[in-house]
Amino acid sequence: MPVLKNLWMIAQGLVVVAAYFYVLGYVAFTARLYKTTAITSVNVNPQQYLTWGILTALYFVIHFQYWGPTALYILALWAGSLLEIAASEKKLRPLNALTTTWRTLTGTAFGYLLAFIIAISMLVAANSPETLFVSSTSPSNVRRIALIFKDDVNQADWRLTFVSARRTATVKFLDEFNDAILVRDETTGVIIEVKNDMLAGIDDESFPPEPYLTATPTATLSSGVTPSTSATP
Repeated sequence: MPVLKNLWMIAQGLVVVAAYFYVLGYVAFTARLYKTTAITSVNVNPQQYLTWGILTALYFVIHFQYWGPTALYILALWAGSLLEIAASEKKLRPLNALTTTWRTLTGTAFGYLLAFIIAISMLVAANSPETLFVSSTSPSNVRRIALIFKDDVNQADWRLTFVSARRTATVKFLDEFNDAILVRDETTGVIIEVKNDMLAGIDDESFPPEPYLTATPTATLSSGVTPSTSATP
């Protein structure tokens, strides 16, 4: 039974962590979407919010420039503990102050304030790039696609750049919903939501196609063919 009890506690912990990531992802996704455009879609896969929450946390962890408020808060608590211990014991004890700080964060309301500061810092980090999936500071990594419509479209009805009656010029992919995709036309700068049922396909132009190697025929003596030579007048 202790094993089942431990497994149940682990499962409860995972549910709580997933719920935190889900809420964080929902807030980050909605805030970033409203920052980019007023276009929204209710047909968002719920798993996408969980993914966004995890990506928000990872983006915050690997970008140290967003750790400032969190580090300053912990440092302030540690300094307060250090001064309190020094006043009572007449001696500086940095390690004891660190232990006191940990107990303060895990056993008092100061821990909730730290969680709030971390959550705000994560949201700030999540809204820094144009999208969490690619870095806006690396243009070569931005996903660029061309939309191919099922039928000929009236180009006057769309603020998209077309190269044919059914194919658009290169657009920048922003987000994907259950029923549509969100793109930015790099020529007009306009953000468009295109329903999936209107599209026949998507051409990913993020990477140039690899050139095909063609074999050059060569004449051999055994074939009986003599290579021709051009005479220079």
